[in-house]
Amino acid sequence: VTLDRQYRMHPILGRFVSEQFYEPHGEGFESGRDEEEFAHDVSLKDDTALAGKVAAWIDVPGERGSENTGRSKRRPAEARRVAQEAHAVVSRHPALSVGVITFYAAQRDEILSSMSEVGLTERDDEGGFRICDQWRRTSDGRERLRIGTVDAFQGKEFDVVFLSLTRSNRVPVKDEATRRRRYGFLLLENRLCVAMSRQHRLLVVVGDSAMATGSDAESSVPGLVAFHKLCEGPDGCIIQG
Repeated sequence: VTLDRQYRMHPILGRFVSEQFYEPHGEGFESGRDEEEFAHDVSLKDDTALAGKVAAWIDVPGERGSENTGRSKRRPAEARRVAQEAHAVVSRHPALSVGVITFYAAQRDEILSSMSEVGLTERDDEGGFRICDQWRRTSDGRERLRIGTVDAFQGKEFDVVFLSLTRSNRVPVKDEATRRRRYGFLLLENRLCVAMSRQHRLLVVVGDSAMATGSDAESSVPGLVAFHKLCEGPDGCIIQG
């Protein structure tokens, strides 16, 4: 059975997901709900208003700190920004659910740690972090905040999703080996599809926009390139720094 109509997300985001991840494989789908059903009045920590937008890119340039060199990547500068922006949304909008997705377990842990600094998480009995009780449920009883890798979001959906890109480097792409060194898990189209299709109202990528621009990106991560372009248009927003 092939999906031919989606009801989860705003039609513009549904069209983006269909065009980038399904139609290249001879599939595709339409949207079965009106845009008005996905209205929101989300604003970011600096009071940037995203009402009327379905996509945003918060640029955390490489100069703020690159990815680490470990096997499971982490990027503290990006994790701190994700924590701050997630706090802004959940604290101002008790009716909205928020998902925070990353491709790397190390970045998940970095984000959980950063969230403790803004009061979203606290230490648990195992030495890790748990979401504080006050942020566990929306005003209508749904899961309010989840932080995890892509695998933890299979089958999940949230009003607002923050996607932590994590990768930030300037490795020149000369062959497939250097392509993998530059983009890592971002090359896995199926995971990128899951990560970019969990939201109802708003998808926000947080990361180094240089990873989604230029000829190397166009040939390696076309879905990210297309999303960056969507953010540059009338339905999106790019926040510098």
